[in-house]
Amino acid sequence: VKRLFAKSSHSNPHLYLSLIKFVVFHGDVVVYDIKPAFASFFGTVLADLFHDNLLCLQVFNFCLESARELLKTSVFTTYFPNFLKMVAWAPRTFCAEMLQLLPTFVSVQTHAELFHAILDLPCLSIALELRVSGNDKLFAGNSLSGVLLNYILRNEGIGDTIDRLSDLHTLLEKFTDSVRVSECAQIVPLLLNNHCSIVWDSADYTAVLRLFLYMLDRSSSLFNIPSYVEDVRQVLGDQILLYLERYPQLIVDAHKEIIEFVGNTRNMSGSKERLYLHLVWCIGEYASSKRDARCDAELLLRYHMTLEAVLYELNRELGSQTIDAAFQGINYARTICSLSVSLAKLTTNSQVMLDRVWLLLSKMAKQYTESRTLPYNTRMAIVERVMQLRNTLKQSSIAATVLTSVDAKQGAAQPALHADPSSALELARIIDSIRLS
Repeated sequence: VKRLFAKSSHSNPHLYLSLIKFVVFHGDVVVYDIKPAFASFFGTVLADLFHDNLLCLQVFNFCLESARELLKTSVFTTYFPNFLKMVAWAPRTFCAEMLQLLPTFVSVQTHAELFHAILDLPCLSIALELRVSGNDKLFAGNSLSGVLLNYILRNEGIGDTIDRLSDLHTLLEKFTDSVRVSECAQIVPLLLNNHCSIVWDSADYTAVLRLFLYMLDRSSSLFNIPSYVEDVRQVLGDQILLYLERYPQLIVDAHKEIIEFVGNTRNMSGSKERLYLHLVWCIGEYASSKRDARCDAELLLRYHMTLEAVLYELNRELGSQTIDAAFQGINYARTICSLSVSLAKLTTNSQVMLDRVWLLLSKMAKQYTESRTLPYNTRMAIVERVMQLRNTLKQSSIAATVLTSVDAKQGAAQPALHADPSSALELARIIDSIRLS
């Protein structure tokens, strides 16, 4: 066995893989230390022969067949960057195999780095093309470029990502016209959704919190391929909603990052809108001391002040004759109604805010009734929702019933009137009776 391993390696990688397979299944009999062979094959051979599709197919089949045995080693958690190279070079060929194998790469130590590596898969595809064509030498004179390429082409996991992603994206953005890069960008949402779901379903809340913060951060730091950016942000928006539904305590533990994201009006439009509105909805839905005792009056006030400031900024901009370019492209009716509803929900959890919210809603109703900046249907949709909320908040007991989704006695999530389609008629009757009174 030793002689065969010594003769194989790069000269005959297919034989080398067969020898590894033999030792993995019969190691107890031959009494051979397989670790150096793992390091040589998965760490060096694959890094050089990622473009050999036949070898890569054999590697994926071997790993899928031997997953149980290999999970007892560090092959998956150490050498996953080389598996990603095989996928980045032939994305359509090995996407299905990668999706099956992906759970084996995810661990407490690797989940964050793997998340970043999946998002930067198009960058890896470009870097591999530059290496194969010899054009990577063009960056040899620039120390920063060399470091960035070495990072994206690394053979082993390093535990996290680098803080120069924007420089890496700038370095490679002029090479995006490749068909391989385009295909690679198309499979990223599939891998990303799978990876986030694996972590979401884990019992490790520390990993969940860490990945949640990375999702917020990376939504603003993606490689500039328009369709890729839009698809990835849609996945991130849906995953963030699922994370908050499963772990409502994220509203407390990640409050600084959530407030920073929601307070930035640049996140309202374009492909970030879905993610922004999900966060706004979750603030109103899960920011409550009934769900988490740590969500005290001070934290509720911080969320309240953030949503209120954003609404005032939007109202001020829409009250002017011309709308600033930074506010164009926003779905005003959907955004303003979502912010208003979440603000009203927060008010049911802290009556200190009631007067301020009621005053704000009254001003908004008047402004959008008289304003001509927005189309009539948009203005009327805003006015209708604002009036519903204002009239509902007049009666605190009714507002608590209509807007909250938490049973104060049981402390568990219960179907609320605002979330129950079958209660629409009853809700309308309640609001009309308040108006009449």
